[in-house]
Amino acid sequence: MKKVVKRLLFVVAIFMAALILASITLYMFLPINLIKDFASKKLSEELHRSVKIKGASFNLFSGIKLNGISISNGKNFSKEPMILADSIELKYAFWPLFQKKVLIPEITLIKPEILIEKNKNGVFNFSDMFGASAKKQPSKAVKSADKDFSISLLINSFKISKGKIIYYDHYTGKSGLKDLNLKISNITLVALKPIAIELSAIGSYLDKDIPIALSGKIGFDIKTMDSAKVEDVKLSVGGETLFASANIKGLKKAPNVSVSLSSQKFTIDNLLAIFIAGGATTQKEKIPHGALTASLKKSFASIPSNLSLLANINFRNITFKTIAIDSLVFDSSLSNKTIYLKIKDLSAYKGTLTVEKLKLNLPQLAYSIQNLSLKNFSAEPFLNDAIDSFFPNLLDLRNNVEGTLDVSLSTLKGQGVEMPEAFNNLSSRGIILLSKGRIKKIKSLESIGKKYNINMLKNDLIVGGLRIEAVLGNKVLNVTKLSLQETDLRVGFNGGLDFNNMKYASGNRLYLTFSPDATKGLPQELAIFKDGNGFVELVFELQGSLLMPLPVPILDKVIKAEIGKLKVEIEAKKVEIESKVKEETQKAKTQLEEEAKKKVKEIFKF
Repeated sequence: MKKVVKRLLFVVAIFMAALILASITLYMFLPINLIKDFASKKLSEELHRSVKIKGASFNLFSGIKLNGISISNGKNFSKEPMILADSIELKYAFWPLFQKKVLIPEITLIKPEILIEKNKNGVFNFSDMFGASAKKQPSKAVKSADKDFSISLLINSFKISKGKIIYYDHYTGKSGLKDLNLKISNITLVALKPIAIELSAIGSYLDKDIPIALSGKIGFDIKTMDSAKVEDVKLSVGGETLFASANIKGLKKAPNVSVSLSSQKFTIDNLLAIFIAGGATTQKEKIPHGALTASLKKSFASIPSNLSLLANINFRNITFKTIAIDSLVFDSSLSNKTIYLKIKDLSAYKGTLTVEKLKLNLPQLAYSIQNLSLKNFSAEPFLNDAIDSFFPNLLDLRNNVEGTLDVSLSTLKGQGVEMPEAFNNLSSRGIILLSKGRIKKIKSLESIGKKYNINMLKNDLIVGGLRIEAVLGNKVLNVTKLSLQETDLRVGFNGGLDFNNMKYASGNRLYLTFSPDATKGLPQELAIFKDGNGFVELVFELQGSLLMPLPVPILDKVIKAEIGKLKVEIEAKKVEIESKVKEETQKAKTQLEEEAKKKVKEIFKF
C-alpha cells in the first residue's frame, strides 16, 4: 500500500512540475502585451467605440486574461461606459502556441455591466454600431514587429459570467437584469450544427426576485445564408415555461418569419420582470406629455417595411395581475408594419371571447376591431378582477354587479396610448347584456329613493335582464336604449353622457315604472302618477356631473293628464251651468208670460 501511495505522489509531483515548467515556458515567449494591444485595437474597430484594457495576464489553465475592460458609450449619450467588465478571459488553443500562433476559440466576459440607453428621440446607444456605417472587415492575423507571432480570433464560444444589464430610457428611468450568465456555442461549427444559446438571470417585479432562463438553437443555411431555423426555444420565468420555434426566410432582402408559441401555464407579471427588472429609479425629469407616443412611433417606424411575420399562439392558464385566462388561441400576422390578429378562442370566467379581426398600425398606434363577442362571462369575478388590475380608483364599485355578462361590439376603433388622446379617438358601437343577476345600489337610483322615500330604489336590484345599446364617439356615449327588467320595477334610459365636460347631455330621460304590487309601498303623493292599470311611471332628466347626477322630475305627462281631468270637469260644470241657465231662463219666461197675461186681463177686465 505504501508503495502505491509513493508512486502516486511521484506521478503527481512530476505532473505539477510539468505544469509549472509549461507555465513558465509559455509565459516567457507568449506575447501578452501584443495580445492586449491587438484586442484593444480590434474591438475598437469592430464596435466603433474606444476600448481600453488596463492590463493582461496569463494562466495555464484559464488562459489569457485582459483586466479592466472599458468600452465607451455612443455620442450624445451619458458619459458612463457602455460596457465595463472586470476582465475578459481568452481561452487559447494549446498546440498552435508552439508554432508561434495564438488562436482564440472562446471568449468570456467576467462580471460585465452592460448599459443600454434610449434617448428622447427613440435612438439606442448601440444604433451606430450596425448598418452601413458599421460594416465589419474580415478578421486578419496580426503579427508582432519583434516576434514572429500571429494572432487569430476564431471564436467558437462566447460567454458572459455574473453580468448585469442596465436599461435606461430617457423618460421611464432604469431597469435591468442581474446575475446574468450567457453561453453561445458552435459559432464556427454552424455548418455542422446549430448555434446553441443558454441564458440565466434574475429579474425583479413587484419587489420579488424572479429567476429567468432561456435556451435554444439557431441553424443557418450556410450555402445561401438566406434562411434560418430556430428550434427548441425554452423560456422559463419564475418556474413557468414558454416554448417557441421559428422559420426565417429571405434574410438578405425581405425577411419572412413563421413563429409558433405555446405554454401550459404562464404569468405575464413574471414576464415583465425581463423588461423592468431591477426596479425603475425615481425620475428627476417630469415626462412631457406625448413623449411615450413619440418614442413608440419612432421605435415602430424602424421596423423594416419588408418584414413579414406569421404567428400561431396557443396558451393555457394565463394570468396578468388578477386577470385569469383559461386558454388563448389566436393567429397573427405582420405586414407593412401592420399587425392583423384573429382570436379563435379566449376562455375565461366561465365564458368565451372571440374577435373576427383586429388591425393594428404600429407607426400610427392606430387600431380597429371588428365583431368582438364576449359570451357568458361571470360578471362579478370578471369586473372585480378588472377593477383590481386596472382601475384602483374604482374600488368602491367592487362586488356591485352579479350575473352573466354578454358583450357584442360591431366596431371598436382608436389611436394612441396616452390619455386623454387615446380616449378622445375612441369610437365604438355595441350591445351589453346582463342576465340572471343583481346590481347593488345604483347611486342615481339611490338618490331618487332617498329624495322621494322609495325604499325599493335604496336596495339592490334583482336583474332579470339588462340590455344596453350604445354608440361612443367624440367622447360622448349615446345610450340609444337601456332597459332593465326587475320583478316589480322596470328601468329605461336614453340620452348622452358627455365625457368632454363630465356631465349628462341635456334631453336625456330616465324612466322608472313600478308594478301595481310595488305601488303599495310608495308614498301617497305619488298616486297622481298612477295610470288606469295601476302602474306608476316616474320620469327624470339626469343633470349635472356624471359622478353626482341630479335627478330632475319631468312632469309633462302628469300635468297633461291633470289638465285633461280639469278640462273634463270644466266641461261638466259648463254643461251644468248651461242647463241651469236654460232652466232659469225658461222659468223666468214662463213667469213673465203669466204676469203679462194677468196684466192683459186686468186691462181688458176679463
